[in-house]
Amino acid sequence: KTTTINMLCGFFQPTRGTAFVEGLSITSEMERVYTIMGVCPQHDIQWGLLSPRQHLLFYARLKNIPSRDLEAEVKRSLGAVNLLDRINDPVNTFSGGMKRRLSVAMSLIGGPLVCYLDEPSSGLDPASRRQLWRCIDKAKESRTIMLTTHSMEEAEGLCDRLGMFVGGELQCVGAPQELKMRFGDKINLTVTMAPGTDQTEWLDGVVRGISDVAHCTYQLDKQHKYELPAHGVALGKVFAEMLKAREDGRVVSFGITSATLEDVFIKMAAKVNC
Repeated sequence: KTTTINMLCGFFQPTRGTAFVEGLSITSEMERVYTIMGVCPQHDIQWGLLSPRQHLLFYARLKNIPSRDLEAEVKRSLGAVNLLDRINDPVNTFSGGMKRRLSVAMSLIGGPLVCYLDEPSSGLDPASRRQLWRCIDKAKESRTIMLTTHSMEEAEGLCDRLGMFVGGELQCVGAPQELKMRFGDKINLTVTMAPGTDQTEWLDGVVRGISDVAHCTYQLDKQHKYELPAHGVALGKVFAEMLKAREDGRVVSFGITSATLEDVFIKMAAKVNC
């Protein structure tokens, strides 16, 4: 993933082929590409003695932002990543998460048409991560953002279109829901039995009546989780059997979920490693 971004940013030359950024070739028009892109690298590149304000003023001038607009642009960018209250503090006093948010602000300043974010939320606590996701979600309304991540939650929450790399090669591309429908080959059924009942064998029989290849993947006290094939199983039949069991008082609740992006990735990885 990082190698791909490094090629798109002009750090590495592709060994073969090319790519186009806003219609500009990365092999012959990289100087023009530089003028329309922003980059948040995998590792923070900052000067410890400088403040966030000084960092952003430096990058804003590189982007040819008019002098009269510099201060407003700096404050807007830092406000978006919740660093406005530390605008004049030296960066060497920042935590890792704060430095990461500053890197994202540096990549977005000046309104680049294309922005590359290499694992932008790594090292962030859950609250900071959510705030950064809101910032990225807002930013993608007016530009193209290419983001790499190991988090399937992040990919599903932020990406309109995603690709999965396995073994250094792109295995699939599409909208998150599309990939789950195309490559997800199972349905997860979670059932919670009524208190005072111990009818695991009965429940196993009901589920296997829906699909003879269904199997239990998890059981703790009254909660059971089953895996069913996505193809060849009628959801209407699943609902009918579970609703009947709930009316009989044997089942308190049940839920059905489709395959997750993590399931799709595991399937792609298994296919490559075969």
